[in-house]
Amino acid sequence: MESWQLFILIVVATRLVFLEARRSRARVERTAIVFPVTTSYRFVGVAGTLLFTWMIVSGVAQGRWFALVVGILMLGLMMKAIPGPITVSPSGIAESRWLGLYRRQLPWDQIGAVLCDRRTGRMTALSKDAAKIIFTQVHVDPQRFREEISRYHDIEISSESASLNLT
Repeated sequence: MESWQLFILIVVATRLVFLEARRSRARVERTAIVFPVTTSYRFVGVAGTLLFTWMIVSGVAQGRWFALVVGILMLGLMMKAIPGPITVSPSGIAESRWLGLYRRQLPWDQIGAVLCDRRTGRMTALSKDAAKIIFTQVHVDPQRFREEISRYHDIEISSESASLNLT
């Protein structure tokens, strides 16, 4: 496959992931609403993990221990970068990562601001002590997330500004 074909494939795949995010819906679990990452993005994450695992195994089999170090480093960076599901509940906003081993919770009374990048659709909830939860382009149902934030925190969504102001 030529490089320009690979580029086109990556652009099309990225657009499909973003389209799936806008068309998929969040799920309700008891009193909470869960905004998972799209299925296609998870598939890309699994494919990347398998690719780096293959790189590690094939490099070590050929006596290239450098491949082991680079592969493990890349797997670690991927695990750090892949967003997890975000849950909005009456108690606050929570994010789970690394198969549930890492969880960050921001209670509503600790949220100081919610910033929205209108160009990308990315929303960042910032606590008063600078902890943050980021709702990315690959999370499902961005409109409902905005509505839920507004419902729990009386947030004004301004089309003039790139940020949501707490009132």
